Amino acid sequence: TVSTLHDVVARKMSFTRTPRMLGELEHRVMTILWSHREPMTAGAVVREFQRTRQLAYTTILTVVNRLVAKGVLTRTPAQPHRYAPRSTPEQFFRTAAGSFLGHLRKAYGPLAIACFVTEVAQSDRKDIQRLLRQLRRSKRQGAA
Repeated sequence: TVSTLHDVVARKMSFTRTPRMLGELEHRVMTILWSHREPMTAGAVVREFQRTRQLAYTTILTVVNRLVAKGVLTRTPAQPHRYAPRSTPEQFFRTAAGSFLGHLRKAYGPLAIACFVTEVAQSDRKDIQRLLRQLRRSKRQGAA
């Protein structure tokens, strides 16, 4: 049954390290950078961050540097102390989700696919139709 498949994957995943998209602080930093059109200095990111949460400058700078090391952020070549996202939020999520789903498929095969299909089947019909339209558009654009 579906719940049995879900339980098996959940048990297996508790023993397997699966990729995470972003930690809490990384997500907040990326949200700040995605919301600005221009690259930002680390100081500007810190000031924006501290509007909602007080953390040390060095803590946020460490998060920014880790995001650069992960390839999620880039230091702008003309202004080395300014940072910009390498992708839009949608592109980032698409890449991260694809990587995550690929990991699950490789690790758990048909079981992971069955759980994914079950989750999709529980989605709202309009959401599924919208996603199918987007998928068809993406395929057409890729073929062009």
